Amino acid sequence: MSTDHTNNTVSKKTGSPGQHHDLKLKGLDLREKPIDQWIIGESGPIRQVKKLVAEAASSSSTVLICGETGAGKEPVANAIHYRSDRSRQPFIKMNCAAGPENLIEDELFGHVKGAFTGALAAREGRFECADGGTIFLDEIGEMSLTLQAKLLRVLQQREFERLGSSRVIKVDIRIIAATNRNLKKAIQEGGFRADLYYRLAVIEIALPPLRERRSDIPLLVPHILEKKQTEAGWKRPVLFTPKGFKTLCEIAYVWPGNVRELENKVERLGTSAAAADGWITDAAVLNLFADAPSASSPTAENWANWQAGDSPSEYFQEQERAFYRSILAQTGGNKTEAARLLGINRSTLMSRLRKLGMNHS
Repeated sequence: MSTDHTNNTVSKKTGSPGQHHDLKLKGLDLREKPIDQWIIGESGPIRQVKKLVAEAASSSSTVLICGETGAGKEPVANAIHYRSDRSRQPFIKMNCAAGPENLIEDELFGHVKGAFTGALAAREGRFECADGGTIFLDEIGEMSLTLQAKLLRVLQQREFERLGSSRVIKVDIRIIAATNRNLKKAIQEGGFRADLYYRLAVIEIALPPLRERRSDIPLLVPHILEKKQTEAGWKRPVLFTPKGFKTLCEIAYVWPGNVRELENKVERLGTSAAAADGWITDAAVLNLFADAPSASSPTAENWANWQAGDSPSEYFQEQERAFYRSILAQTGGNKTEAARLLGINRSTLMSRLRKLGMNHS
């Protein structure tokens, strides 16, 4: 193993540009973008999350995001970074469970040429790439105790060495970490360092599981459907029937995969609908959940449990807006062509868009 014995300390701010400068993700100036663009929902638990996100974005403190798998930890990290003063600087993401310890260490800290077999050239790690910006360490609870000790030094002193080098590199980074594990329990069992936990959890944000924020589902579904319309490349616009929408929103199901599972199910329903007539029906929803234990049709009592002041018709209108947005996206905003695709005249389309508040779309 080759070792660089240069003992000087180098600041990435004043040193020469890194080899992988093109890896740095330059954020747009999104500080004024509403938190709702990243975090969808108006339930009590989600309003508390949004409040903490706003506080975190206005500070430089380290943040720990806790929540079950699929609950939406990465969107929270996105909101914090892009609403912060570092929004125009790199935002680097790293899954700490995505490989063996030596690979994670190399990804984080980088290496010098000859540091190990196969190290034919020096390479910056994620910490260097994030200099000036933010690094998001997902699944931090899976990090080994050895790497935890090295991360603690970065948190305390904002410095580290590449593998195979003794040259100290200084960086200006903000760290946001996330985990689906109970770190306090892991500390008691000896699997996580208490000092690292307290360094990470300066601001701690606990994301509720979807089963504890069911009233947010009617807000999430139109957002997901519009997103999937573009991502999945469906050949025709997809829309829920009112009964299909109601069934999905109120079905008695615990959603073990949280928002990610909801996204997957909406995409599956939409893909089938796009291959047919474009409508997601209640029958299609119930068929999707046919083999799921505990899933059943919505009851009158469930349907009555909308948040005070909420109106189902508002959610159906949002579904209709999503439908027309998808049509206009296909035609590049050409309303005459959109009307032709819909089989209606342009004045009828314009009238409907005005009623939906979309006449300037």
